[in-house]
Amino acid sequence: MLRRAHELCPNEAIYAYSYLGSFSNAYGTRENELQQVQNVLEDRFKGEGLLSDYFKSIYAQ
Repeated sequence: MLRRAHELCPNEAIYAYSYLGSFSNAYGTRENELQQVQNVLEDRFKGEGLLSDYFKSIYAQ
């Protein structure tokens, strides 16, 4: 599912980070993707609910 989401939307930062996160970090690509996720994190998960808190905690490292 992660691969398919990344293939369908390759410029989507959260999909890319999640997909690349399923592999070892041999080439250092996850740091770049994590920075992209940080750029969209607050905008994407604006709510104060439990689901927003969950996703913010996953991607805020």
